[in-house]
Formats: sequence, C-alpha cells, structure tokens
Amino acid sequence: MTDSRQFRNNGLTVVRDEVYLFALHLKGARVACLNMRALKNCKSDLIEIGPKELSSSEYLKIQLRELFPADDNFELVDKMCFGVVSQNMNMAGAQFLSDL
Repeated sequence: MTDSRQFRNNGLTVVRDEVYLFALHLKGARVACLNMRALKNCKSDLIEIGPKELSSSEYLKIQLRELFPADDNFELVDKMCFGVVSQNMNMAGAQFLSDL
C-alpha cells in the first residue's frame, strides 16, 4: 500500500505515458535549441527566440493535443502549448545560464 502523503510532499508523481513522452520530446527539442552554438548565434535573444521556435513546432503541438480528448478545443491547446514551452524554456534557460 502506498502512503498517500508520498504524492503530496515531494514524492513520486504518477503521470500517463503520453505526458512522459511529451516531456521527453519537449526536453529533446529544448536541448537542441538551448546550447552553446545557439547562444553564440542568438546571444541575449536566445531565451526569447527559443519558446517561439519550440511552440511553433507542429510535432510538439500534436504531442500535446494527444494528452486531451479528441473533442477538446485544439485552438486552446495550441495556445497553451506556448505557455508550457515558455515555462519549460525559462526554467531550463536559467539553469543553462547559471551553469556557464
């Protein structure tokens, strides 16, 4: 039996396979976009360009759409994609820049 507190206090979180796969694809796209080569090319615009580039990815949008029922409003899901990608990129970008 699993202690219910485990899920509320910094423990394990159960997610569907589709959510995990979306997170992996987002990480892969983010790593390809957020690297030293991109930093040299884009300089200070990297953190602004990254979310726009990633959120316009049709592949990531399709992956995110698969997390919702087929009858959902996909326009709203596509708008949400930018928010999810921006939050992820800001968090990873801060870590990337602090590691330099």
